[in-house]
Amino acid sequence: MAWIALLDATHAAAFLLARGARGSSVAQASAAEGQAAALAASSKGKSSGRERDGTPHARLLQKLMEADLSRADFERARARLLNDWAKHDLRAVLDLVYGPDSLPGIQNGASTRVLMDEILRNPDEVLEWIHSGRFGSKREQVEELWTHALREAGQYDKIFIALRGMNEESRKNLMRDMATNDKSEVVLTSIREALGTWYQQGSERMNVIFGYTHNLVRLYGNDPNKLFEGETDPLIMGQLAKDWTRFRFGYPPTAERLGEIRELPEATRATAIGELMGVFDDQGIAGVKRPLEELARQEMWSELTAEGTRRAVLLSAGKEKAKGGTETFETVMRISDPATRALLMQAVGGGSVPENAGEDVFDQAAEVLDPGPELDGYLAGMARSLAMRKNLELARAGIARIGNADLQAQMLKELEAKKDGNHE
Repeated sequence: MAWIALLDATHAAAFLLARGARGSSVAQASAAEGQAAALAASSKGKSSGRERDGTPHARLLQKLMEADLSRADFERARARLLNDWAKHDLRAVLDLVYGPDSLPGIQNGASTRVLMDEILRNPDEVLEWIHSGRFGSKREQVEELWTHALREAGQYDKIFIALRGMNEESRKNLMRDMATNDKSEVVLTSIREALGTWYQQGSERMNVIFGYTHNLVRLYGNDPNKLFEGETDPLIMGQLAKDWTRFRFGYPPTAERLGEIRELPEATRATAIGELMGVFDDQGIAGVKRPLEELARQEMWSELTAEGTRRAVLLSAGKEKAKGGTETFETVMRISDPATRALLMQAVGGGSVPENAGEDVFDQAAEVLDPGPELDGYLAGMARSLAMRKNLELARAGIARIGNADLQAQMLKELEAKKDGNHE
């Protein structure tokens, strides 16, 4: 009769006693609550084996499973029973739901909300249960429930301590998920600390960096000094610069705002301009012309000679060559800084070599350029393009026409390295 009182005090009574005692009143159920609470308290801590099976909640569950109820009534009654049980003996319910001997289908019986609330009452103890191996193959599911509860409660300090004890699969999934979705400064600070210490070799490290930099830029994109404060890792700095350009310039970017790149640390500006020039190049020849002119107007020579800019010029010149245009060539020739102009002419030359080029292609270059740094740069670019196509002899012929001895020696060295690589 004692366990019936407990049953009466739980909502499960509404279904089990309805068949044999339809006259039971709410008053009767209420009167049994005191005795039920005492019985439930006696089950606290009895969470495994015969001890668990002998508790009032366990006996009620057995009776419930034997009762003649509809599926819907059974599931509602079971949920109420498990939820009440979890409040008195969480370990017993976790064993029942996630343990090696868990019953089929019972995992959906207890309320996730109730389990999470109970986990938060003593997260350290629950973590010990997880690490003890008591949940067997379902360890990751309990770990995920534990993590979800603490993330929701903002207890990230415990999570980052626990991360080191997790297996690699759980660790990488959680790190990636937090970096992507948990956008508070506290979380991002902890993620950055992990990236610089114990997560330097993690299999998801790059994806964690992607999430970290994306969300950090959302916090501090309008304050680059704060965004890059204390950061020294070149990989992370580069990714911050890329995300910053997307945040600041949007799509499509406008050439008139390129001066804002100067707000970034000098070491990251080449990466930022490379990100932007790739987008400008998507807009065709006219898309490259405007940023070249703006960078030259502001005398941003480092950004003009950055790899991303040179690649955009090369591609633009190649598109123009097919149409017989010269706009990219002319735009570069109007740049006032001689060293910048000569270097960009290498990119123009690299994009100006037709597929069926012969030695006369160098004569055509000499027809439009006077001897000097610009022609030498143009010839070097053509030779590099020919070498990439494995036309080494024609490349050598172009190098022979370069007037600058240092540049000629550099190009011959590149050619020999290309030749040796092909031989291997």
